[in-house]
Amino acid sequence: MPVLFIYGLAIWLFFTVLAITSGFLREKIYKPRTGELRAHQLGSIFLFIVIFLVTYVFLKFSNLDPSSTELALLGLMWLILTLVFEFGFGHFVNRRPFADLLADYTIPNGRIRVFVLIALAIAPWVMGRFV
Repeated sequence: MPVLFIYGLAIWLFFTVLAITSGFLREKIYKPRTGELRAHQLGSIFLFIVIFLVTYVFLKFSNLDPSSTELALLGLMWLILTLVFEFGFGHFVNRRPFADLLADYTIPNGRIRVFVLIALAIAPWVMGRFV
């Protein structure tokens, strides 16, 4: 396995810690002040921005020179790991029905978590253009 994907796994684990921290902050700080929907939106926007920033820093200072294909595959890896984690943990550990989990991705209802998934998928390729 290329070094990029080993480092990429470590970065994804860091994203997971950030997402859990964001969820905690959302529940304890944002939600009581803004309501559930706005807290969801703020948390999603925060993660979207952080994913791009962390990816940029990672690529800038990793001393790796990945190809566009490797960067696209890294984004795909992050996306798959996130989906497996979110739906696996959410359903089998937290016992939430899949319909409830999917509700966070319903844009017409103001749920914008799908943009976090998009950020994970494209951030390596996009930020690779800037380093």
